[in-house]
Amino acid sequence: MSQLGHGRVVIGAAVALASLASPAVSAQQQGSSLALPEIIVTAQKREERLVDVPVSVAVVSGDVLEDFKITALDDMDRLVPSLYINSTPGNNAVFVRGIGSTAGNLSVEQSVALFVDGVYSGRARQFMAPFLDVERVEVLRGPQGAIFGINTSAGAVSVTTAKPTKDFVAHVKAGYEFEDDSYELDGVVSGPLVDKLQGRLAVNYKDIGGYLKNTITGDDEPESENFLIRGSLAWQPTDAISALTKLEYAKFNTYGSNYQRYLMPEFYSIDDRKEEGGMWHKDVDHSEAWNFELTFNFDVGEGMLTSISAFSAFNYDKWINADQVPQDAWLTNFREDFQQFSQELRYTSPTGGLFEYFFGGYFHFNEIDPLVAMSQVRIPNTTSGTAKHQVTYTQDDNVYSLFGSLTWNINDQWSLTGDLRYTSDSKNAMQERHTISGTTPPSWGAQTLNGSRTDSTLDPAIKLKWEPDTGLMAYVSYTEGSKSGGWQGNARDLTAATWEIKGESSENYEAGVKAQLLEGRAFVALTIFDTEFENLQVSQWTGTAFSLKNAAKATSKGVELDGSWRIAEAWTLQGGLAYLDAEYDDFPGAPCPFDNPTCNPATNNLAGAQLGWAPEWSGNLSLTYQQALADRMNLTATLSAQYRDDVWLDTAGDRGPPYNMQDSTTWLDARLALGIDDDRWLLALYGRNLTDEETKSHNYPFPFPADIIAGRTPTYVDGTDRFREIGVEVTYNF
Repeated sequence: MSQLGHGRVVIGAAVALASLASPAVSAQQQGSSLALPEIIVTAQKREERLVDVPVSVAVVSGDVLEDFKITALDDMDRLVPSLYINSTPGNNAVFVRGIGSTAGNLSVEQSVALFVDGVYSGRARQFMAPFLDVERVEVLRGPQGAIFGINTSAGAVSVTTAKPTKDFVAHVKAGYEFEDDSYELDGVVSGPLVDKLQGRLAVNYKDIGGYLKNTITGDDEPESENFLIRGSLAWQPTDAISALTKLEYAKFNTYGSNYQRYLMPEFYSIDDRKEEGGMWHKDVDHSEAWNFELTFNFDVGEGMLTSISAFSAFNYDKWINADQVPQDAWLTNFREDFQQFSQELRYTSPTGGLFEYFFGGYFHFNEIDPLVAMSQVRIPNTTSGTAKHQVTYTQDDNVYSLFGSLTWNINDQWSLTGDLRYTSDSKNAMQERHTISGTTPPSWGAQTLNGSRTDSTLDPAIKLKWEPDTGLMAYVSYTEGSKSGGWQGNARDLTAATWEIKGESSENYEAGVKAQLLEGRAFVALTIFDTEFENLQVSQWTGTAFSLKNAAKATSKGVELDGSWRIAEAWTLQGGLAYLDAEYDDFPGAPCPFDNPTCNPATNNLAGAQLGWAPEWSGNLSLTYQQALADRMNLTATLSAQYRDDVWLDTAGDRGPPYNMQDSTTWLDARLALGIDDDRWLLALYGRNLTDEETKSHNYPFPFPADIIAGRTPTYVDGTDRFREIGVEVTYNF
């Protein structure tokens, strides 16, 4: 559809919604006992009502995350249309509207950045469990370069954690999950410590059972033991100054993996068995992370000066048998130490005047010192030859940026906003690789590579907003985003000419309408978008390594619909729907899959191919019933359905083989909670994936070892998703 066609659809929708919303707003202003609670977001660096924000934002509350046991990003993607999380042997990859950082390269930042309380995280393990004691999560769809900065070419996820309270609040919770024999302990305490000082402490412990039976070892995999703790202090020394400090620690230990190997994809179906020996070393993942933040707010004149200082660090030691066969053939050990310091200084004007604005500066320094990828492999077509190879990568990164936003309130209904950010991102890196023992492929030969690069980007945005009433807003916008270039840090077969990759950029045309309807009992947001990407960073598994390249051009366009409706006092309906058309416009020299001998990279062009991790349709719908019962008891019941269309799990998209596709799936979740003594006690029964759907989130072909599985090379490895979960939890509120 052309941009003109998109605009006509949005204008038509805006007119239709306006006819419903305008008369309803005046009634809403008089008050309605059934009105939905107002949703406040910070998608534009200041607190605003969701209905007023000219950005496509999906909001998930902390209560919803807790109710459905969502503790990490890879659990949340089914709740947000256009969001997809790809769990890979290295790290999770996050996709918004079909665009993200594909698997394989552990040194490259995400195209969808994570922000926790305003602190940037470009690395998947910086905030290992961001959903501990959360107020809300905002998924910002489309480029966010001008507001949030570099490495947001596809979008951003912004997490706001719960803050210390001036009143005493506390709860303890215990839960048990029956299917996989998992349990959880959780506690929060918050309240005043002394005059003008409040504190909050949140603690969580999980012991998560495995759901795949390893028939070689007898273990259930993957099993995890996770511990998280966060302490925060809020201080108001004067009426004009406030401060918030936060310290967080997380430790995760995972034993086993969710990967299964199979031989014949044409006859394969997912099951709960795996046959992986782990004789060299079992699959394990040990991770630790620390995060510290100090935020000051100063009233300066009529505006506010904000300072956000943060330090983040993590390390991990991960062993993964990429072959997933009874006899070891390929073992990889990833180890990394990372740390980052960041500082933001921002001045924000008051609202309500002819002009509203904010401006500021941002800096961060981070270093990877080091990232190590050690591989132990059995050479194909032999029975005993093994070899060890190691890649060591170090990198330091300095980012400086200046940004600003200016809104002109033309009159009571129209406003025009311009945003601009300049960023300089300078990196230095070194990769050293060598064979420790045995004989490895010639392309893995000993070599030391050094690199230095600077990406300078200018990301603008312009938004025209029409707000004829307090419950209706329509907008059109143009935004740009960017992502830094870098190097293929952990790849084994690079040369000086192939290890560096360019930065990627995006341009987004968007139009939308948001409306509060039926005296505030309903909310609807409709968005139409068309995003063009240049130098999109993508990777392809070649059989012995991931090859990361820049695709020339890709386009992602579609429609998103979010809404909620308070049907009656006891009934609430919420949901979202997304249609996505994402494809390569031009990708000459695309890497060839190793199992396609007729493919020639010199002539391989994926132009017109549907992007991987980009389902055409996705959506969710939930119905909640709340009713007060006798004797100070409350009943809450929720039934939720999520749908995702066919999705390709490879860079080649629909040009890849059929086994790379996960068929369309519908999941059903439910929760039944009984509050006793005015919710002092809460007893809940929950179920996820009630129909026990069997799905995969990752897939790759694997060539080794030809001598172990006779007559069938290559074979294939899947990352299998968790099956049905049914659990119970008890909460006591003090």
